[in-house]
Amino acid sequence: MANLKGWWEELTDGIEETPEYQAECFAIKIAMEIGKRIKELNITKMELAKNLGVSKSYISQILQGSNNMTILTICKIAKALGMKPDIDLQKIDYAQKMTDFLFASFDEEESEPNPLYDANDTKLGCEEGKLPAFAKVS
Repeated sequence: MANLKGWWEELTDGIEETPEYQAECFAIKIAMEIGKRIKELNITKMELAKNLGVSKSYISQILQGSNNMTILTICKIAKALGMKPDIDLQKIDYAQKMTDFLFASFDEEESEPNPLYDANDTKLGCEEGKLPAFAKVS
């Protein structure tokens, strides 16, 4: 077991400082925030997709953190969900803070189903096609 742990530590040493790792953490963080907001608003992925003029599968990709969104896309989604994007650059210790945030977020949500992995896309309680007024995107 010690050999496996050593192998893993050697393999992952320094990974948190790579732009690829940081980008994945950022995408997951945004996906989690979008998923929480969708749940708060009681809308479906289909309703958000229709409002944004994109496909439901595109929204699903975003919620899984597997889509490399542009800043403009992030801003459009934020507007549609009544949110304000906040993107900033931080000192190099950002990777550790992001890792800590992600693990803390997963720990807090253990008691609730994760909206990012809703395979059935069950209706979340909103009437079809009814989004809040602030969610209209031009």
